[in-house]
Amino acid sequence: MMFVWGLKRSGNHLLANWLYANAGGAVKRDLDTDGLHPLLFQGFCDPDASVAYFNNSGFLNSRNFDLGDLTTSDFELAASTRSLTIFGIEDCRLEFISRAPSGPDVVDLVLLRDPLNNIASRLEGAKSKPEVFRTDEAYVDLYASYCAEALGESRVFERKVVVNFNRFVEERSYRDSIAASLELANLDLVDEATDFGGSSSFSPGTGASSVEALMSRFQEHPIPDHLLDLLCARPVIRDACIELFGYDLTTRLGAL
Repeated sequence: MMFVWGLKRSGNHLLANWLYANAGGAVKRDLDTDGLHPLLFQGFCDPDASVAYFNNSGFLNSRNFDLGDLTTSDFELAASTRSLTIFGIEDCRLEFISRAPSGPDVVDLVLLRDPLNNIASRLEGAKSKPEVFRTDEAYVDLYASYCAEALGESRVFERKVVVNFNRFVEERSYRDSIAASLELANLDLVDEATDFGGSSSFSPGTGASSVEALMSRFQEHPIPDHLLDLLCARPVIRDACIELFGYDLTTRLGAL
């Protein structure tokens, strides 16, 4: 099993599609959800490759940053008939790792996009779905917790692979290294995402946004001052900007 823990508008569906293809998924059939928990119903599978993807496990409970009443046994049942099952966990507090399976056959991927472009993209999504793309102080705290895990300041997961979205879309060699750490061949299919999350970066029929466009969302969609203040007030977010994304947050904001 693989779990993709990511914040909405961080490239969750891009990463999941990439994993799915690298695991042999060539077609996308409807999931057979008979007998499964009703919070596990979106996604697709390739019966011949014995691989499946469950999108946004917990569904609308992600609005409250939780998983609803999903339990370890629910995930295990959903994964029991395939060689590999990928579960997407979006906008979820990391404490809910206790509800997901663990062990040598489970890999947790922690996906993080830089805060300026993540929040700018969420603000754009919130224009039509404000209840889905929260950008309040509680969200900034959630983002900070993912930064802490990515930097190793917290150690919630037993077996963790951190995926830096910015590097993922910029560097083929980085994607190669992620695939190698998962013992997968990198077919490098990075131009498709589902419409599950209202993705604007990678959408069927339109092709991939340029790397330059992905890295400049915050210039296209300015972030309100109160949100910038919340980001700057959290040292772990400032540290993540420097160590993971290569810029000083306060310096970048001063240049805007």
